Amino acid sequence: MTYEADAYSGTWQQAMSAESAPPVENEPQSEGEPGAQGMVLLECRILQCPQEDLARWTGKADLSFALEAPAGQILDFVARSRGDLVSAPKLLLRPGVRGSLSIADQTAFIESFKVVKAEPGLLADPVIGIATEGLEVELIATPEGPAVRVDVLATYADVRLESSKRELTLPGTQTPVTLQQPVTLLQKVETEGLLAEDRLLMVVAPSSESGASLALFVSAKHVDQEGKLKGPDESARLWPRTTPRVVPPTE
Repeated sequence: MTYEADAYSGTWQQAMSAESAPPVENEPQSEGEPGAQGMVLLECRILQCPQEDLARWTGKADLSFALEAPAGQILDFVARSRGDLVSAPKLLLRPGVRGSLSIADQTAFIESFKVVKAEPGLLADPVIGIATEGLEVELIATPEGPAVRVDVLATYADVRLESSKRELTLPGTQTPVTLQQPVTLLQKVETEGLLAEDRLLMVVAPSSESGASLALFVSAKHVDQEGKLKGPDESARLWPRTTPRVVPPTE
């Protein structure tokens, strides 16, 4: 597993466009290759929970780490954790083909001002920028016998705007204006694991909240050409804490 973190002035999209590589053409698959035999269903769960809960359960005091464990043990931990389940998306991939999922929030900010001539003087028009924060996960699943090799790259972005205001007076105007410069905290965790049907890959990184961690859980299941799971589907064992439930009336 590798971990890196950066803090910079700018938005997440700027960093992504600067680092993105040209798309790679996928070669056609023959009948004998794994892609012609079915697909892989990846189930992801993103949990924000107290760091001490993770340290107590895993025995790891590190702020970032990755491990592979039985699915039942991890799901039981998530169910009894004091944390909140952020999201639980699923991704269906062809073997060896990269897929991605993202959970993002956007915040508007005053990026700049454009001064235009307007009778009888000058007018400053604000230019609105968009800052994005959240999580992006890139995944590649490759079947190896009864197991699935999963490559994971998780990117966490946290944007700060409250302490980045700058006031100035533009030439030819008497009204002060305020600019905002977003500050982005970016974390990247990359790892890989060989998962059986009853195992989960757990990837952990520090959360923006003090004393909290972000935990990403990934499971992989074979799907045949008819779209049926080759193993049991246990996704119903865990639901977001915000899912409404029917409470029976009391007598």
